[in-house]
Amino acid sequence: MKRLFFALWPDDEVRAKLLDKARLLPINTGRRVPPENFHITLVFLGKVEDQAIPELTDAAQALSIPGFSLQINHSGWWKRAKVAWLAPAYTPEPLLELVGQLNHQARLAGLPVDERDYSPHLTVARKLTRPLKPCMFEPVHWDIREFCLVESVTHEKGARYQVMQSWALA
Repeated sequence: MKRLFFALWPDDEVRAKLLDKARLLPINTGRRVPPENFHITLVFLGKVEDQAIPELTDAAQALSIPGFSLQINHSGWWKRAKVAWLAPAYTPEPLLELVGQLNHQARLAGLPVDERDYSPHLTVARKLTRPLKPCMFEPVHWDIREFCLVESVTHEKGARYQVMQSWALA
């Protein structure tokens, strides 16, 4: 079994810009997410049997969603989850369509999906014990031209994410 999720994965240039924004946040508790793990989760799949993976990858390959752009321009934190994040103020319709179709395919594969409204965000710190004041900043422009299937591999020092496969958007 593999612990999997569909995600948007930044290229090195966008990743560096996101790291610059994350470094500006006054995070004095918890632990920062390593920049090599930066991503925006589309659909968390959880533990998936190896034999179910081809069904998911075939379904992902068949999707026809146009590319879109994100403007990552604000930060915040969630008290209950204890995470700090960066996010776009606006969620483009193709992103919602992509998430909806991936959720549908996950359901068809018999996997549980999150029923909450989708809120795109990039986690930059975990296990915060103090509030982080939300702020707006000069946007990081991110052209989304593909999405990917990622495996979360747990090590002593935390999780490391590995892209298993990517698909171009239309």
